[in-house]
Amino acid sequence: MKKNFFLLFVTLFLLSCESDKDNSYEYWSRLVSAKHSEITALTLSVPCQDIEEFEIIPLQGMFTDYFLVHPSIKTAFDKLFAELEELRSEMYEAASREGIYFDFIMHNPPLHKACKDGKAKLIFAQDLSLEEINEELPVRYEEIKNFYNDIICTDPDDWTVFRLHLAECCFEPVPLHKTIHMQEALEKMELYNRLIERKRHFENTSCYQTRCEAKVKPVTCVNGKPAIEMVGQ
Repeated sequence: MKKNFFLLFVTLFLLSCESDKDNSYEYWSRLVSAKHSEITALTLSVPCQDIEEFEIIPLQGMFTDYFLVHPSIKTAFDKLFAELEELRSEMYEAASREGIYFDFIMHNPPLHKACKDGKAKLIFAQDLSLEEINEELPVRYEEIKNFYNDIICTDPDDWTVFRLHLAECCFEPVPLHKTIHMQEALEKMELYNRLIERKRHFENTSCYQTRCEAKVKPVTCVNGKPAIEMVGQ
């Protein structure tokens, strides 16, 4: 009798797990939101006196997120973070089953971190004034243009093209290495684009009717440097 009860319990448990795995995108999305709120509450529970004590930890994936974590809560954070990653994985799988696809993926990296009203806070492009954005743009642009100065271009297949937005619409192509410091370079480039978008917002610049006829050729290596040629300008 006990053996039969145990087998029934195991069967029901496995069926419940299987059923749980097949839940909807909306179901998993609610769990992701709740877990995200739990992590946010944990990170905000530590008063901020020295911002350098806090580490920026990114949550990579289809939608990138960022958390400021103090060493005193790192163990608890790591546990919740792993749970969030698992929930997001289930959410994406459910989206795929239901034919939900995310065509537009935009990352929004932070500019820096700061203590605000006793709390650790990430500062993003949308938090800046137009004056602050105009000060940031040339600095960030130079960082991007010089990022791969020490990397020799020997095989053009190692490189791809990233499109930097221009304030007056259209874009400027810049080389992006496929393996060397790619994530760091991508964050710098995405951040620059977010700054440009914020600048356009302040200046009421609409790019919806703008057509950029220029096309970009694949990256080539010229004198050890990645080079990009645009045609049709």
